[in-house]
Amino acid sequence: MKQMIKIQLKQALTSRGFIFSLLIGLAICVTHFIFEVIPYYEGMLMNLESDYMLKNVYSTYILWIGQENRTIFSFAYFLLIPLLAALPFGTSFFKEAKSGYIRCICTRTSKKNYCYSKYIATFISGGLAVIIPLLVNFILTAFIFPLSNPEVVDSVLHIRANHLFSHLCYTSPGIYMIIRLVFIFIFSGLLATYTIYASYFSHYGFIVLCTPFILYLFLISLFNLLDLSSWYPNFILNPGFGIESMLPLLLEGLVILIPTLHKFLIKGRKSDVL
Repeated sequence: MKQMIKIQLKQALTSRGFIFSLLIGLAICVTHFIFEVIPYYEGMLMNLESDYMLKNVYSTYILWIGQENRTIFSFAYFLLIPLLAALPFGTSFFKEAKSGYIRCICTRTSKKNYCYSKYIATFISGGLAVIIPLLVNFILTAFIFPLSNPEVVDSVLHIRANHLFSHLCYTSPGIYMIIRLVFIFIFSGLLATYTIYASYFSHYGFIVLCTPFILYLFLISLFNLLDLSSWYPNFILNPGFGIESMLPLLLEGLVILIPTLHKFLIKGRKSDVL
């Protein structure tokens, strides 16, 4: 199965969809750096030249797109996560199932190997497509701002004492960032695999590709009706918004995971559903 996973991963990470997803993500993150981070840096230099005392030089951990939540760039990026995750390999299973190519593959390997390798490749490629642009933005921001700890009294951050890992946000922000990026990677990977589940019910690749985004919007609308803004998936994924409990993340992750797990990894590998 290792060889099959390598083949599927290579296809996913060299696909036009993966490159296109990266280009969209990088466009948003680099634009954020140009129009949000650089102007702040220039303003800081002007204050220094004018002998104005700066109250605080912001840290990279505050200004990068994954931490701040005030701009349209940050909002757009975390809203588009389902599409960015689905683009790399989201229609791969759909195309192979409709063309009958799966039958050719399964003459060389078992359905179990095929299902697991397809799921893993879709999961990893979706997670990487979302994480890489965020890391590029962080690195660019770190070129001109220090990696100092945020100040507790700083009103820019929306991380409060009752939020998960709040102490890490102010004492070990690098660890906090890694933890939140892991959450984003896992959730994005799960969203990407949801396209596999959608492939069983749609005759159009475009619909399959958009299904994670439709589910994402449905969850936002549902929690809006229930007046649970803290459960919005685009909020709980954004490190700039604190989360009070792991429950929203776990439940929403299960909503995405269980259908694909049952239909593809359990039922699919044991029957002729493929």
